[in-house]
Amino acid sequence: MVTVCMEMLEWDEDYDISSLRILQVGGAMLEDSLADKIIEEWPCKLMQVFGTAEGATVLY
Repeated sequence: MVTVCMEMLEWDEDYDISSLRILQVGGAMLEDSLADKIIEEWPCKLMQVFGTAEGATVLY
């Protein structure tokens, strides 16, 4: 889903994500290259959530 959102932002620059503070990504390990791109281009912290709600989290 993150990949789709990034593609939408490339196609249409009218979206305003400046209020985005934390992006939580779960379900599968995020590729390092995609995580790096989010960290560089988006105005938020990236948090990977593994497994269930009580699973480990990583905040970049």
